[in-house]
Amino acid sequence: MLVKFPFATRPWALPVLVGLYRSADDDRARRRRHRTPAQLMCGLLRLVLLRFPTRSFVFVGDSGYGTHEVARFCHRHRARLTLVSKLHPDANLFLPRRRTRARAGRG
Repeated sequence: MLVKFPFATRPWALPVLVGLYRSADDDRARRRRHRTPAQLMCGLLRLVLLRFPTRSFVFVGDSGYGTHEVARFCHRHRARLTLVSKLHPDANLFLPRRRTRARAGRG
């Protein structure tokens, strides 16, 4: 969230939500399903979109959030959510090939 303070010349970006990441070993010990940082972020973004249905958002994340999973989530919500992140240089930014049914043999 951008906030303008009277003592500052430009707005400050303040966090609005925080998700606690737990290691895979810790989740296994607690018998919880492990969630990656990208999965945690998608959950937090979903919560923000639900709480503020009339607002649009720009999510700026480092390369740790430049994953296919986060990109798909932001694409599904592209009317209200924009992703700005560094992607892996070999990232595939095209739609997967559409599966076609196998044709029955010609008689």
